Amino acid sequence: MKLAFFDVDGVLSIPSYDVDGRVCAGGSMEWWLRANAESYSYELCRCPKAVKKFLKDRAAEGVKLFVLSTEDIPSARENKKRFVKENYGKLFCDESMIFTQSDAEKIYVLKKYAEKENIPFEEVYYLDDTYSMVLTACEFGFDAHHVSEFLE
Repeated sequence: MKLAFFDVDGVLSIPSYDVDGRVCAGGSMEWWLRANAESYSYELCRCPKAVKKFLKDRAAEGVKLFVLSTEDIPSARENKKRFVKENYGKLFCDESMIFTQSDAEKIYVLKKYAEKENIPFEEVYYLDDTYSMVLTACEFGFDAHHVSEFLE
């Protein structure tokens, strides 16, 4: 493993939001727009301890770590960046936080970085909570994993 990419919601963060006075995993798109425009939406979210340990271990091995998240709302991107910085410190820098407009673009990003670094796809680790994205990445030959592996 030379490069590793991690989704935010459901991977680097445990979704927990105040949705109109009720704490839950999220709400409607209207709520998401409002929550990110009005405040720091990730206030109640936490980090999965096993994922954080995995990241620290990979960083110690010299693996280049990246955030790879689908988000097209600028204020939500800023809230995700803040969450990552506050909870993962120097494991990720601004340049290593990549945002796409759609999930499908994530595969393009994985390919682009592997080719740029001249690294075989199978040496690019990818962790997501969307199973269809994991399967698609596997079809391309990436070392793709579902976050549920960290539940053991």
